[in-house]
Amino acid sequence: MSEWIEAAEMIKSERWNIFLECIGTGLHLKLMIVSEDGTLLTKRPESCPICHQTYEPFSRQPVRWPLNYGFFLDAVECSSCRQGKSNFSVADRARLAADMLSSFQNALAGLSGEIRTVELSALRKLNHTVISLCHGEENVQDQLLELILNALIILLDAEGSWLEYADSGFSALLIKGDERAVEAARLNRYSFETTIFEINQGNLHGELGVLQPRDFSRAEFLLPLMAEECIIAFDGVCLCRLLKKQLDVLLGAVGSAVVMIDRHYRIIYANRQAEQLMNGANVDLLGSPLADWPGPWLGYIRSNTVIPVGGQMDSFPDKYSDSDICRVDWQVSPLLEETTVRGWLLLLEDRTDYYHWQESARQAERFEATAKMVGVLAHELRNPISAASGLLQLMGRKKDPELTRNYKDLVLRELDRVTRLLNEFLLLGKPSNIEAEPIDPVAFLQELMPLFQGEAMGTKSDIILETGKVSPVAADPGQLTQVMLNLVRNAVQAADAGGRVIIRLEEPGNQVCINVIDNGPGLTPEAMKNLFRPFFTTKERGTGLGLPIVRAIVHNHGGEITAFNREEGGAVFSMSFPPAANKKNSETDVLIALEDNLFNYPLEQALLSTGVKVTTISGLKRALQGSDEMGSFEIYPKVVIAESPDGEDGPKTSALIAECCTHWPDSRILLLVTSIQPPSMVKETDEAILYSGNQQVNYIQHSTDLTGLISTVQRLLEHWE
Repeated sequence: MSEWIEAAEMIKSERWNIFLECIGTGLHLKLMIVSEDGTLLTKRPESCPICHQTYEPFSRQPVRWPLNYGFFLDAVECSSCRQGKSNFSVADRARLAADMLSSFQNALAGLSGEIRTVELSALRKLNHTVISLCHGEENVQDQLLELILNALIILLDAEGSWLEYADSGFSALLIKGDERAVEAARLNRYSFETTIFEINQGNLHGELGVLQPRDFSRAEFLLPLMAEECIIAFDGVCLCRLLKKQLDVLLGAVGSAVVMIDRHYRIIYANRQAEQLMNGANVDLLGSPLADWPGPWLGYIRSNTVIPVGGQMDSFPDKYSDSDICRVDWQVSPLLEETTVRGWLLLLEDRTDYYHWQESARQAERFEATAKMVGVLAHELRNPISAASGLLQLMGRKKDPELTRNYKDLVLRELDRVTRLLNEFLLLGKPSNIEAEPIDPVAFLQELMPLFQGEAMGTKSDIILETGKVSPVAADPGQLTQVMLNLVRNAVQAADAGGRVIIRLEEPGNQVCINVIDNGPGLTPEAMKNLFRPFFTTKERGTGLGLPIVRAIVHNHGGEITAFNREEGGAVFSMSFPPAANKKNSETDVLIALEDNLFNYPLEQALLSTGVKVTTISGLKRALQGSDEMGSFEIYPKVVIAESPDGEDGPKTSALIAECCTHWPDSRILLLVTSIQPPSMVKETDEAILYSGNQQVNYIQHSTDLTGLISTVQRLLEHWE
């Protein structure tokens, strides 16, 4: 109880009231300390320290933060000069003030050990926040210095403190506490008990002193630290003033992330775009070392570059995630005062979406090239191989078959192998049509368990099935069996003798997930990079087609497959499928209704990889009838991709347009034509797309340039509403 009384008396003291008022002025807040029962322990501010308007009675509940000993800090913002331009909420600023007051309470109570753990970082963060709030206003420097001087008086239980300085020809003297005693001490230092620290930093010269501190050894240790805070305050204010002078030139209407770094490589300013890109609250960014947010710019800033530097599409890792990587264009510009570098301005533009679109376009081109190669190769070789197989069988019926049987069996085995490879090539290039039906995943996997256990025979590996209640999925049982056997076989081979393979079924969110987990050595970086690339294999006799075919089948079912290593060892192949219920009456972003399945597939995969919801139906007639391989249903796409039956414009195309507009009145119709010459009812735009008189219909030339087609679809989706 005595500690509480002592703490309450300290808070009621004039020194603490002045200190609290100083903090409130810097943070543009009305601050009061109250006890648990609501008793006011500090003076009630009568007017706003910023606009000097008389405070109106509380119109709303103040923001409250706990302090030590059961006290609370109440904070209210002045309604007349509310800082709408501020990046900090009242709660953010109140938390900073409460953190600082609590750390000072701990220091004075001897609870924080060494003086460095008084949490001068709280004072520094508060100073950075004040700089950001005031944006280089004329009086902000004095506010910061007064805050530091008052903090000295509180921490050292001193009679007064002062700072005398000269900076680039300007000189000033600030005194807090007993002004007469401080003036007398400065004139006759030998007659008073003082501690003084000289400041010499660039153009800044002066002295920081305290009068009659309770503990002189503590004062000698604390003064250099507080002098450093003064220097940081000078630098921060100088940077903000430079920014304010050059704001129109540097920022203008730029929507990029803007970060300002001081000479000590700490963040002094960050706008809202930077807050979003760096995935951290602005209040946490300010004052933090730039090294906490590493990027390609870090080395240039640490080398104190005096020339602008930049880069494009560079990686910027998410501090709070090991897997999320942003792609940014960046530029570092030094902030110079004459020839002295005061800091740096870092501009960042998030290019992640553009990078993914580029990757998707390149992937689509690879899909298309693979599809063409596979189709041509398979069709050219399948008939001769089938004929050769038939001839060899006839040879076995000739005279003296014993002499040719071994040769015949060998040739047949190899021919069967070639035929099997060609079938796999075809499946990779053009996945077969899905004969889908509703499947209960639990029952389906339980039925396959004997097959899984057969894969593990001779290895002594355990196959464990872990299931929970999940929704049915719409899938082709034969193709899904092929996928599961392939993945389980790979897992058993990776786990090796005595290993364990877990097949886990779960439904997180709105996806049904099948995970195949092994306890083997895991995937190497090279394997992880090339896992689903055709012809890549780590097996001695592997073809490198198993996993690409698995992915093709999964994607053809509207699902996704990923692979990763577990921390405890082993690899996981995770497949996610939409529940069957979601297939019916679901909203679709893009409906692909082309007859050419070899073109449908790469286009579908490219769009799916960008996060677009895609439904593919072979032919516009079936799409207008509302049916696909899974039965009848209604879809409401934002964009419909079809092809003109007349090649360009004609009676059939006109009828098609009318039917599409009637069937999908809210959709954009994208017609692929063989020529881009505009028909009479079409006008050309600057986007190389042709729009009909009905703005709902758009024409684009039918070609193999998926990049242009995907970009067109993206623009239509962006302007759909």
